[in-house]
Amino acid sequence: MASSRNQNFIFMLISFLIILATTSFASALFSAKHVGVISLGPGDSFDFRFRVNLRKTTVYTCSFAWPGNTATFDIFRADRDDNPESKVGVCSECIWSIYEPAPCRDRPKHVVIVNKLVTRATLIVHCMNKEEDKGVISLGPGDSFDFRFRVNLRKTTVYTCSFAWPGNTATFDIFRADRDDNPQSKVGVCSECIWSIYEPAPCRDRRDGGQPNCFPWAS
Repeated sequence: MASSRNQNFIFMLISFLIILATTSFASALFSAKHVGVISLGPGDSFDFRFRVNLRKTTVYTCSFAWPGNTATFDIFRADRDDNPESKVGVCSECIWSIYEPAPCRDRPKHVVIVNKLVTRATLIVHCMNKEEDKGVISLGPGDSFDFRFRVNLRKTTVYTCSFAWPGNTATFDIFRADRDDNPQSKVGVCSECIWSIYEPAPCRDRRDGGQPNCFPWAS
């Protein structure tokens, strides 16, 4: 990790994903010292690599501009992004998505599926997306299954799961970037997305312990 070995490179990836209230996109200009001015269209990305200095004081400040707006942000700060004791922890691949309200540092997603069937039946789960098949998993009452992944740059990642228990089959998008990685969605962003599977509906648990967000089965 870069935090312990300064000879390693930090990889920075800036993805331009400005969400406008009108749902239209605008172009933006990105600038940073020693990097230059870059123009990014909707969904485009820009990356650069560098070494953190020995004193751990490395900072890269970026200015952003899109129609009617300008903003600046420290896209890399060693005390935040190369510090295991910081709130967000160390990133050797630091992926930032730039939205109108705020820049967001992406984290790997962790989906957890828990068998909460009231009948205490065994739940058969099969999750996949276009590139990956997680296989068929059998979950006893209260058992869980989990997997990790990164959301793609265009924020189109979807994992669909089929569920089967005695006398029933159902399908549901257990992860949708437009729902689970979108600060403007009703349920907001989850980095650890915990789903409790009940007969009537799958429910995404809330970290604050509040009422879970339940959704209808897709089929």
